[in-house]
Amino acid sequence: MTLYLSAGHPALVNMVCAVDTAAFSFESVRLWLIHWPPAIPLTIALMLAASAAVYAALVHRWTVWPRREDLRQWAWRNGMHMRLGRRARQPRALDVLGEYRAVVSLHDRDITMVRIECPPAGEDGTRPRMWNLVIRRVGGDWPVTCARPAAGQESVFDRLLGGEMYTTWSLDGRPLYGAQCLPTRALKQSGACEVLPGDVAMLLCGAYLLLDFSSRPFDEVEAARMRLIAAQAAARLPAEAQGQ
Repeated sequence: MTLYLSAGHPALVNMVCAVDTAAFSFESVRLWLIHWPPAIPLTIALMLAASAAVYAALVHRWTVWPRREDLRQWAWRNGMHMRLGRRARQPRALDVLGEYRAVVSLHDRDITMVRIECPPAGEDGTRPRMWNLVIRRVGGDWPVTCARPAAGQESVFDRLLGGEMYTTWSLDGRPLYGAQCLPTRALKQSGACEVLPGDVAMLLCGAYLLLDFSSRPFDEVEAARMRLIAAQAAARLPAEAQGQ
């Protein structure tokens, strides 16, 4: 049986292909491909490529970076900006820690949350450490004053506890360090440390309050919690100790 095909497309006008259903000839296929409009296979290829890209993005979003995408959505709902990699904010308040590299940051007008990578502090360290920090501007000019975790965990603020620092008091098992006695005493009496969980450290330096919550994940749940804790701690700080 012979089937005659005639198409109305300009490229196929007056073209008749004889197709034998018993033996489909290679010549018929070749002629069909030659006269096939180039836009059609190109469109099909682009559609397949776009579908593959969307599929890969969805798989990556739900399997590789689910926490990061949830954090991005939380930041958007709370009016914060999220930046990754080289675009991550490098807060000047962290210059006191020495060398570091921001990996991811969230910020608005009042607060910055950042995950940083620091080189090992000692010679025994073999790889950089990751730290989760909250930075909130409180005003004034605080000397370096630190409240370490009550649970005794390591903190990035330990880098500052050199020979010029001294332990002033211990508040409910939480060591307090300060470069000056009066601001450290004011911090103890303010009640700001009372709002801190046992595994969170606090540092006052210049016009900034910093929280170290590196023992917790850098996700939307802890971001919301640390944002609230930073606001509560800042509200309890004494104005006179800030030089106001």
